[in-house]
Amino acid sequence: MSWSQERRPARQVVAQRLLALDAAGTVETVHVRIAAGAAWVSVRTVWRWVALA
Repeated sequence: MSWSQERRPARQVVAQRLLALDAAGTVETVHVRIAAGAAWVSVRTVWRWVALA
């Protein structure tokens, strides 16, 4: 299994949670930074996940 396949569930959870925060109007850059650190990816990658979700 590749690294990206192992991270797919994390990607889905992160994107869904940030979309929920965005819908509530409470998403902040700090949330994205924390998510990126937890998923071991860049902040830009997390924003890309959210855009694709």
